[in-house]
Amino acid sequence: MTQGIELPSWWTPWQRRKNTLIFHAARFAMALARAMPFFVLASLGAFGGAVGFVFSVRDRRRALRQIRAAMPELKHPAWTVLRMFVHLGRTGAEFAKIDRYLTPSSRHVVFDEATRRALDDARAEGKGILCITPHLGNWELYAQVAAARGYPCATVAKKTYDPRLTQLIHAFRTRGGLVVHYRGDVDILATLQARFDEGGFLGMLIDQDTRVASVFVPFFGRPASTPIVPAWIAVLRQAPVVFGAAVREGGRYRVFFERVPMPEAPAGSEYFTGLTQATALTAELTRRTEALIRRHPEQWVWLHDRWKRQP
Repeated sequence: MTQGIELPSWWTPWQRRKNTLIFHAARFAMALARAMPFFVLASLGAFGGAVGFVFSVRDRRRALRQIRAAMPELKHPAWTVLRMFVHLGRTGAEFAKIDRYLTPSSRHVVFDEATRRALDDARAEGKGILCITPHLGNWELYAQVAAARGYPCATVAKKTYDPRLTQLIHAFRTRGGLVVHYRGDVDILATLQARFDEGGFLGMLIDQDTRVASVFVPFFGRPASTPIVPAWIAVLRQAPVVFGAAVREGGRYRVFFERVPMPEAPAGSEYFTGLTQATALTAELTRRTEALIRRHPEQWVWLHDRWKRQP
């Protein structure tokens, strides 16, 4: 599995041994998880999440601080944060058995007619389609379910520090036919452009403050630095945009896609018109993200420092 993989040359001998041990431990854990009955695996994942709530003091405090500021109406924010940790632990465990969600007849996924119609209508325009989802529910599963049902989907991911771990995760991310591109690849822009030219779906996440081209838009009543490039691509290409998520409902996930109208172009130069449209589209996608989080606050990743930069 690891033949032909070039390890970073700057690793010291100690780092090479340590990272090799971590990789083999991760591969063994994944194999063990796949051999377990699902209910045992899910229970262990949930327990691991609860343990994380107890011992990850810094993350717990950050999550509590942010959820109290964003949703002061919540009566028991600590309980919501605990449920978030449990949800993340279980979601991570489910990744080992992602196959059970990818067959079109899977009873563990709800993929209704309205969702299929939204995708078919967008695809009928013959352009690339931008799909936006937040870090809510099971975002790893979201595009894979669509790809497994015949919709050509691709997404952009970040490589891990160890190319062997990246390859291990990649093998699970692509089981349903999903195509994964990676940030930092020299031809990433040309690859994404080709994806749009072919009329495929491109899934991206824009609900975190990352060091990319961004704009400040309202999010839970405060300005939040939000990536603008996905919306900018959609505006330049006049491509259809859909928003959705894979939301946990007990022991299954409801996967939904909904069409997002393109904001009207204001009068002005072509560049500033596109920038204004892209900012408005980013704000609308963020508004929908907030509405979804308000319905399922225990399924969003409050661990991320979402408002760390301010205008």
